[in-house]
Parts: sequence; structure tokens; C-alpha cells
Amino acid sequence: MRRISPVLYYTIYALSLAGGVSLIPGVYGILVGERVGFVLFSYGVLLLAAVWLVKSLLEPSRPLHLDDVVVIAVASWILVPIFAAIPITIAIHIPFVDSWFEAVSGFTTTGLSMFSGAMDKTFHVYVPSVDQLPSTILLWRSFVQWVGGLGILVVFVALALGAGMPPHLVGMAEGRYERLEPSLARSLRRLLLTYAVLTLVSTLLMWFSGMSLFDAINNAMAALSTGGFATHSTSIAYYHSFIVELVVIFAMVLGAANFATHYRVLFKKKFEWLKKDRELHLMLSLGAIGTILGAVILWHWHHFTPWKAFRYSLFQVMTSLTTTGFQTMNLGPTSPAFKFLLALMCIVGGSVLSTAGGIKLYRTVALLYIFKWTTSGTAKVRGEIEAYKIGDRVVTLDEIKQIVAVTVGFLLFWVIGTIATLFIMPHVSLADAMVETASALCTVGISVGLTGAQSPLALKLLYIALMSLGRLEIVPYFAAARIVCSKVKLALRPRPARRRRPATL
Repeated sequence: MRRISPVLYYTIYALSLAGGVSLIPGVYGILVGERVGFVLFSYGVLLLAAVWLVKSLLEPSRPLHLDDVVVIAVASWILVPIFAAIPITIAIHIPFVDSWFEAVSGFTTTGLSMFSGAMDKTFHVYVPSVDQLPSTILLWRSFVQWVGGLGILVVFVALALGAGMPPHLVGMAEGRYERLEPSLARSLRRLLLTYAVLTLVSTLLMWFSGMSLFDAINNAMAALSTGGFATHSTSIAYYHSFIVELVVIFAMVLGAANFATHYRVLFKKKFEWLKKDRELHLMLSLGAIGTILGAVILWHWHHFTPWKAFRYSLFQVMTSLTTTGFQTMNLGPTSPAFKFLLALMCIVGGSVLSTAGGIKLYRTVALLYIFKWTTSGTAKVRGEIEAYKIGDRVVTLDEIKQIVAVTVGFLLFWVIGTIATLFIMPHVSLADAMVETASALCTVGISVGLTGAQSPLALKLLYIALMSLGRLEIVPYFAAARIVCSKVKLALRPRPARRRRPATL
């Protein structure tokens, strides 16, 4: 059996996810008699067979190190969407960049979509709207988001446990995994079970609220993953129902809340954790404050009735804060003040150990504490040692550095992305560029209309990069680049020539 680099071995192994997300919707497509189902199913079988062949013939040459797993995490998030996009291009004959964008948006749980029913001006190909898509492709989009909500690497661990990959290293690399049980493998199974139960509950609630069963299943997967791929072009506005909107908001909050709290409530019956979860309280408080501010803006500037202003504000604020991306109104004509409010909600994001994006609520609170510690430190008595705590939790210096690094990274790339958007589309307003960039970077999915098949190629590539950066919270990409560069330098460094020993008689 031939030995290869463990980075290459496990990266190839991760591609099985691209086969899996094609295979399952493909089976559905075959059952309902759609031709695209055969394409997705065949591609999934071939890719899974190729990965199995590699696994059978090759093996890693050495044990994994943490540096290796960081590189695997980044490589997987780049390559898996590329391989998952291939059958979509083949099945419905759209440019690969549009399929790639859709796959990246799905796996990163962003929700920005190329299926806008417009002409791709770069390749002169018509890309259908969501309402024109076969149901197989709609299921593919939802399933990709559902898998992406857990994280490619978290799902990968479930597959790789049998291949000898240490699960705790993957948790360190992706940052969305923690112990729910003493056993890491058992923690992973509990996380998957919690996710599945919440998806089932959301599906039933949406079905009972008036959606068709197909729509309920797809929208539940999109809501729990905080992805936002809807089954209709007008998103949740299609249903014209406040009850549906409330159910969807409930599902979005479930997805954006800490899954450790869900697990303790569902399986440990520890309901007191609902009171202890400060991130959940902060999310609901910010949602209430944002809803009131948004309603005032819509009522004052757009002359909405108080009820209409409240209803639209509530949904748009919560879909932004939970980083889901469903919409019930066209954001294009809204005022810059309302757009800036939504952009701020996108940046803040949901809880840690959730499917949400953004900086995260915990880091937002921690930043306020860091500001307090920094300012209070100037008046501290010499020699006095201060313990950094948030509630009862001690915060280490390394964690403070990580919080600051992630926050600075998000804000920096928000500015860079906004400037780049304005450069690519100079006719666009600053408010529109800020919202669309924040939506891509924080994996949200709300749109003011800039994103679609008609978008310039440069904008599509820019947002693909921002979505990928935001999903892994930026820092791992720079860490992986540093690791790769250091290994390349080491490999290229000339080795000193060995001295020859003098010949002896």
C-alpha cells in the first residue's frame, strides 16, 4: 500500500461529502422522474467510488499534526464546493462559476444565489430563477446548506473516525465543535442527533403553518442551517402569512442559538440552561431593539403603517441577526439607515457553537469587557493582578487575542469588500455595497439586488472569496498560508553538502 502525505490523503477523503450531497438529492430526482436526478446520482456514485479507491490503495505516511489539520480544513472548504458544483453545471447547463457560487453559498450557509432568472453577461447563458428550477436542484441546495450548517469538517469527522483521524484536531481547526460528553466521538453523535431533532421539529411546524411538505422540509433545513435558500424566488414573502413568518423566525433562532444549550434541554432536561444562556438573551434583546429601530425607520421614511413597519422590520432584523438570509421584502428601495441597521446585525451574528455566521454574540460581549479591562487597567495599582472574567468564566490572554483578531479581520475585510464592490460596480450606492458585502462575508444571504446571474464576474469571484473567508472566520486561512509558505521554504532551502571522508588504506 502506497503512503502519501496525510494532508493530501484526508483532503481527498473529504471530497466524499461532495459525492454525498449529490447522491441523496439524485435518488429523490430519480424517484420523481427528473432527468437531473440521474446526473446527480451518477456523479455522486462515481466520486464516492473514486474516493473509496484512493482510501483502499493509499494510506497517510505519518500521524496528523495540528498544522496539517488547519491546512486540511482550508483545502476542504475550497475544494468540496468546487467538486459539488460540477454536476449542477452538467445537469442544467449553466456556467461553472454560477454553480460554484451556488455551492460555496450553500456550504457556507450564506444564501446569496445565482438563480435570479437573468442572463449571465460574461458567458451569455440564461440562468433560471428559483421558481424555474427542478425540485431535485431545490433539494440539492437545501441539503448542501444543511450539511454546511454543521460544517464540512464536523461532518467529515463522522466519516473519518473510522479512518484514524483524531476528532479533537478537527474541532480545533474549524472552531465550531466542543465536547457535549466526555467522549469526543459521543459528543459528535449527540450534536448530529440534536441537529436532526431540531430539523424535524422545524419541518413539522412549517408544514402545520401552511407550507407544502416539500417546502417545509427544504425551508426547515435552510432555517436550521441559517442558510436561507428558499424554494421560491420571493423567499418567505411567497406565503403571505404572518404565522409562517413567526415559525420561520423561531427556526432561525434555533439555528443561531448555542447547540450545547439545545442538547442540555432536549436530552438532559436541564431547562435552567435557557436562563443561563446569555447569548440567547442578548440575541433576543438585540432583535427587539433592532426591530423597534427598523420599524421606526420604515414608518418615518417609507410611510409604512405601524403594523406593516413592525412586521417587515421584525423579519428582516431577525433574518440578518441570525445570519439566515430569508426575506419578506425587497431591500433595494429601502433607506440607507435601514440598510446600515441590517448590516450591523449581519456583522454581530449569532451564538458560538451554532450554524450562524458573523463575529458572534459572545465575541461582541467580550469586546465590551476587553474595553472595560483596558480602561480600568490604566488606574490599576502597581503589582495588582486582575483576573479577566465574563460572568463566572475566566478568559485567557490567548482567547482575548483570538477575539480581537477575528473581529479586526471581519471589519477589515468588510471595508475591503465594500471598496472592491464599489470599484467593480461604481453606480452602486455605499449603503448597498455595505449590506451586500456584509451579507457575503458574514454568511447571511440578504440581498439588495446586487447578486445574481447578471452580476459581473469579478463580483462573483469577490463574494466567493468573502463567503469562504467568513465561514472559517478568516484566521485559519492566514494560518494555513503561513504553514504552507513555511513548508515550501523549508523544502526549497538548499541542504548543506555532506563532507566526504578521506579514503583510508
